[in-house]
Amino acid sequence: MRQLTRSWIEEYMYYTAHQESPDLFHRWTAISCIATALGRKIWLGKKPRIIHPNHYIVIIAATAQCRKSTAVKIGWDLIRAAKVTNTSAARITDAMLWKQLGLLSVEKGSAEMFIF
Repeated sequence: MRQLTRSWIEEYMYYTAHQESPDLFHRWTAISCIATALGRKIWLGKKPRIIHPNHYIVIIAATAQCRKSTAVKIGWDLIRAAKVTNTSAARITDAMLWKQLGLLSVEKGSAEMFIF
């Protein structure tokens, strides 16, 4: 049953309206939260050619000017609280990332992760 009167992204933008990061950062954080929650539950095409959409969202701005981390941390905290997928910090070696994704694949049958 729908509980929101607006779209989830509009509600998220309202939720972050008084935060100092640019709206564009919040909008893309909201999109990444939706993509993370959906995971591999949606796809395009028909078997055997199923395409699962991947999102690689990078927020770029000068250091300490636009509050990139502050904007993304709001979405990060929502994803962690909802426990819809695994999360990982941005400071991770390539080898550790591949190891974590490999373990997830074995444990859960898929390797999905929200990386901040």
